[in-house]
Amino acid sequence: MMRWLAIIVLFIAGGAYYQFYYPPMVLKHKTEAVLADFGKVIESKNRSSIGSRLEQLLTEQPKLHLDVFFLSFGQPDTRPVAQDFDKANFISFVDNIIFSLNDYGYQAELQNFNLSKDRTAADITFTSQEWGEGLSYYGGASITMHFSSTTICEGHVIFTSEKPQLDRLSCAMKLFSLPKPGEENKLQDPEVLRQFLR
Repeated sequence: MMRWLAIIVLFIAGGAYYQFYYPPMVLKHKTEAVLADFGKVIESKNRSSIGSRLEQLLTEQPKLHLDVFFLSFGQPDTRPVAQDFDKANFISFVDNIIFSLNDYGYQAELQNFNLSKDRTAADITFTSQEWGEGLSYYGGASITMHFSSTTICEGHVIFTSEKPQLDRLSCAMKLFSLPKPGEENKLQDPEVLRQFLR
């Protein structure tokens, strides 16, 4: 009986060590924590804090790429709009987006984590879900739109500072938009509807 109890205790202790103290898992958890923390900063709706956190999250000269697929009832399948960014341009890009929205949210989840042999970097994949509400203009009419997106990102994280930093990131976002409930009546105008479906 005592022998089996000792085996169970060792098994539990080994599992706890692996999850919380084994160096590769520690670095993985740090990466997960950074993603979760950024989501909390987004929830604060504080543009200054969001910009500061991005400043910390990115290295000084990161390679950043974004493909956005704009999906709607009028455009169910489109070619992506692709753009490359440097650090300053990306932070400005994010700030301009959230400035145009009345409300928004973000949640990311780490999917893959491949640590380098020297444990100074890792290739990662994470998914995220975003949503927002803001005004769009069609044929001179302002319509409050609801935006939602799913994004898949592949990146490279380095662990040379206190917190993990991204020095390479490539994301593909599928962005879907539709009028907020109660705004559909504005589409009864033929010109507004034509612009909306274009």
